[in-house]
Amino acid sequence: MADKLQPSFAAGVITPKAHGRVDLARFQTGLRTLENYNVIPHGGVSNRPGTKVVGYCLGYTDGSTKRSRLITFDYNSEQQYALEFGDLYFRIVKDGAFVTETAVTVTGLTQANPGVVTATAHGFANGDWVYITDVVGMTEVNDQTYQVANQAANSFELNDVDSNNISTSGFTAYSSGGTVARIKTVTTTYIEADLKRLKLDQSADLMTITHPSYPIRDVTRGALGHYDFSIADRSTTPGIVAPTGLDISQDWQVEIQGLVLTNSNHVRIEFDAAQNVASNFSVGQRIWVENVGGTVELNGKWFIISRIAVASPVYWMQIINTNGSDLDGTGMTAYTSGGRVYTEEKLKYRISSLDDKTGEESLSSADLVLDHAHDLAKQGIDLSFDPIAGSTPVRTAPVGGYNVYKNKNGIFGYIGSTPGSIKNDDYLTVTDITVATPGVVTTFAVHGFKNGDKIFFTESLGVTMVNGQTFIAANVASTTFELRNFLGQDVTTTGTFTSDLKTISDITQDASGGVVTTSVAHGYSKDDVIYIALVVGMTEVNDKFFGVGTVLSTTTFVLTDLNGKPIDTSGFTAHVPGGGPHIVKRAMCGPSPFWFQDDNIEAALNDVSPPNETREPFLLTDDFPGSVAFHEQRQLFARTNNGIQTIWMTQIGNLFNFNFSKPRKTGDAVTMTLPGLQANEIRHLLSQNELFIFTSGGVWVSSSGEASYVVENIRNRVQSKNGCADMPEPLLANDSILYVQSIGSSIWDVQFAFETNSFRSEDRSILAEHLFRGKTITDWAYTHEPARTLWVTVDDTTLVSMTFMPEHDLWGWSIHSTEGNIESVCAVSETDGDFLYLTSLRIINGTTRLFIERIQSRIVDDIRDAFFVDCGLSLDDPKVISGATKADPIVLTVTAHGFVEGDYVDVAGVGGMTGINDLRFRMSLIDADSFRLIDVNPVVGSEFEITDITQANPGVVTTETSHGMSNGDVILIENVTGMTEVNDTFFEVANVASNTFELQDLTSSDVNTSAYGAYVDDGRVIRMTTIDGTGYTAFASNGEVRKAVLAVTGLNHLAGHEVTILADGDVDPLQTVTAAGGITLADGRRASRIHVGLPYTCKFETLDITDPKGITSGLLKSIDRVTFNFYQTRGGWSGPDPSNLTELFQREDEDYDEPTNFQEGEKTITLESDWNSNGRVYLETTDPLPMTILSVAPEISLGGI
Repeated sequence: MADKLQPSFAAGVITPKAHGRVDLARFQTGLRTLENYNVIPHGGVSNRPGTKVVGYCLGYTDGSTKRSRLITFDYNSEQQYALEFGDLYFRIVKDGAFVTETAVTVTGLTQANPGVVTATAHGFANGDWVYITDVVGMTEVNDQTYQVANQAANSFELNDVDSNNISTSGFTAYSSGGTVARIKTVTTTYIEADLKRLKLDQSADLMTITHPSYPIRDVTRGALGHYDFSIADRSTTPGIVAPTGLDISQDWQVEIQGLVLTNSNHVRIEFDAAQNVASNFSVGQRIWVENVGGTVELNGKWFIISRIAVASPVYWMQIINTNGSDLDGTGMTAYTSGGRVYTEEKLKYRISSLDDKTGEESLSSADLVLDHAHDLAKQGIDLSFDPIAGSTPVRTAPVGGYNVYKNKNGIFGYIGSTPGSIKNDDYLTVTDITVATPGVVTTFAVHGFKNGDKIFFTESLGVTMVNGQTFIAANVASTTFELRNFLGQDVTTTGTFTSDLKTISDITQDASGGVVTTSVAHGYSKDDVIYIALVVGMTEVNDKFFGVGTVLSTTTFVLTDLNGKPIDTSGFTAHVPGGGPHIVKRAMCGPSPFWFQDDNIEAALNDVSPPNETREPFLLTDDFPGSVAFHEQRQLFARTNNGIQTIWMTQIGNLFNFNFSKPRKTGDAVTMTLPGLQANEIRHLLSQNELFIFTSGGVWVSSSGEASYVVENIRNRVQSKNGCADMPEPLLANDSILYVQSIGSSIWDVQFAFETNSFRSEDRSILAEHLFRGKTITDWAYTHEPARTLWVTVDDTTLVSMTFMPEHDLWGWSIHSTEGNIESVCAVSETDGDFLYLTSLRIINGTTRLFIERIQSRIVDDIRDAFFVDCGLSLDDPKVISGATKADPIVLTVTAHGFVEGDYVDVAGVGGMTGINDLRFRMSLIDADSFRLIDVNPVVGSEFEITDITQANPGVVTTETSHGMSNGDVILIENVTGMTEVNDTFFEVANVASNTFELQDLTSSDVNTSAYGAYVDDGRVIRMTTIDGTGYTAFASNGEVRKAVLAVTGLNHLAGHEVTILADGDVDPLQTVTAAGGITLADGRRASRIHVGLPYTCKFETLDITDPKGITSGLLKSIDRVTFNFYQTRGGWSGPDPSNLTELFQREDEDYDEPTNFQEGEKTITLESDWNSNGRVYLETTDPLPMTILSVAPEISLGGI
């Protein structure tokens, strides 16, 4: 006899090609067969949990056979979604269900073929998929998906997803309530054939999708809820526009006052003292002369200044020819008037705008060119410009500021910035603008301006010429000022000013938004901006801007803030009529930020030149990128048909901007092409600490070391010459990157090797190559919890998995089978861990369906929660117990429990009053939120046949024989014909006689049966016992109560198919789902936690018994007994092979009515011994139960020694 302990199965299933490699350490922890199991991090194996059905894929219904692809939308660790992309659409799945739009109330449902739903203003269209729930009465329609047909404004017919009528003729009559919600479906342009090549990456709520045949598109999630998803083409231009209207705001030309032409070697030009020639010109400087009257010989020519002098009050300069020769003025025409002088230098300005949120900079404006400008910058050049949309008072100003640039030596450099907008608090209300020269402005309150301040105007009615303009304030008084332009000239105003003043007669104190009442019709529209002042009483609203919310009438509206949120005025002082006028809607002014003064500022040329070059690289069909990644605050795109080795990077921090500057700035957009002898296309980009570039010929690493990721620092190096397949995309598994090798049938990882200071690749599928041989990997996903597992689909539609923890030298493969084909997978992190979603093509009752399913949690602490069925559903509807009385009977408080008189209920998890936990009771209804507990078992020998019940107050019951009951006893009446109102109801008995008693309810009040149907026949009385809680510990904390049922409905997706059932932890026999989508538990038993779905078999088989020295080779072997070390295991059969199996003993010391406990620890099983040359141990389970095997130790008999 010999024992061979295998304490770990960390290597998983081993390819037959390696079954002779007994020298490998991984051989000692490998298995021959591992089906529907996963290797767990501790070295054992656990059978996989089952899959819960989410619903049908939209494209594979109604005669269509188009496939879907699942994609993860990962906002953060708590908000993730599975997106079902199909032919021209996608839908959203969260927490195991399709996301629906806002539900509409159902008010009616006909019993007809087809059934007609009434739902006022539902807004659905024919063909929409909708989900119905919470209907009372016609409960058969609940929790099912339907297709809308023959819709009208307030009604629609029910079809199934194949457009067949749903007959509700045999359903229970509709009573009340219920909701219907449309499954959110977003239209796309992706056809089914192209779904597999969609490549994507995500940053928060922005998921970018690329495909070489489609423009870049962004999927975004909005703020309205889980259904608020949309898709749109990507713009690669800046999100903020450039300002316009850049202009110089004063007269900068130097005027000639006179000429002296009496010298033969020069001409003297005279100026008045105000032009300060000595400060702004210098000897040897080139100047330009034009517009001289009389002495036209000087016009349009360059000269050199030979001398400058001051002879107050006249300034003058002498000029000569540019080649240094004398300029003879004696023969020139006499001077008459005018003329101007300019320096040689040209001044150029540009301006750009900045996004308020992101800081993204727009393209620069058109150049403002000041030809031949003299150096008035020393005195200050005032620049003005027009604000872009959003700079004036609106609810959200998108402009964070404006940058101003000046040309120096052919390069634009930064000289300063201005604010992006005027703060709302800085605006003043204008009550009048006179039509005059100059126009005079009157403000509602003291403005505080000074002479020379620059003032901006907006929203003026009548005198509209001031809107969007900046003026100089002059002749300032407390509430008035005159308008001048930047040249100091008076401004002539035109039009007729309208003040739009209103008087408030009331403002309500209202938490949901104060309602303003005006004394006359206000004329406002929703979202108008108003200013309030001089209100008496409710002074909290004075001197502030507000928004107009909902307009209630011509004289009333709801007051909001400037973001549209209603103002809570409930805590404000009460309004007092009086004062006013109080409101002005239009005409505002404030200190203008829309100008800039250049006081001869030196242009900074270090990394701050404006983004004056625009680039949109992806406009044409063959320029659409095929890969995308976010890396180092940039978004990267790669591989167009015209540039298969090229990568385009956005600006740093600006994910929509491909602009660059001349000279280049650090954060500019970058384009780079991989060098190399072969033109291998880029297939994927993946960001970790470095940027990994996967091509058809190898793996590259793009790094900038410790420096920022900018063009000057980027270095690209080949790390591996194993090419990468086009699909699926590489994925990150903790510190490793996994990718599919270019031929598509092996899986490699990339890890950093400290010994070589580089990255290395390793084939992680080589010891399980039989799972992929001759096949192509089509999709995969990675779940982090509870075990780090890679799930892989291959083109023969099987699913395989690898538990991958290389830091513990653990990576083990297994294969998964089910009744159908697995085609697409994605992983989503949800509340209870990571979940794998999959699409499965199954034949159900002769019809092929494509389902979306979710593999359920493997954490099973209570056998009643074990979910080990495929394409299944659960009946598990716990209600919260918030109270339990220490009384007889115990009364449970359960808000909106939904139970009816006589229901069976299971109680669990109550704190304090633990004596009622894990027990089943009958319940007697008190109201919608409470009920009494009745013992589920009748009093022995206390069932009596009924012969009559009177229609009276109170009703009197006559029994066939003497009942022997006493006043106050509790009874249950059932099976009465005629007076059916008393059936399945608990009563107290009163005024007892030998064969009669009166009926009272459980509060000892008479039951009036006068209006009940007349008694006809049959019926029985059963004496029951209430649950007395007076001796229990007081209720301390919430528990749960569930209704126990005989049957399960809602399994329409499995109608006509054989299913396996786990009911309250016990396995029910296999049965076929009815055409109506139901099953009934065997032997009339009830359960409150029931899991129903397709069965699958879990198979475990060890490798041949052998040893590295070959001692046992060729010897016959027999396994007499085997010892398994189990953890949380139920059921199973074991033997030397699938044909010779012994059932694992399960029940030990459990009570008869309790589910079998988990098997834990070592269990030794005597097998049907069979002499063979391999000595394997085989174990399988077909029941929907959990199994975890930690080790196996067979006792082996050797023959032939």
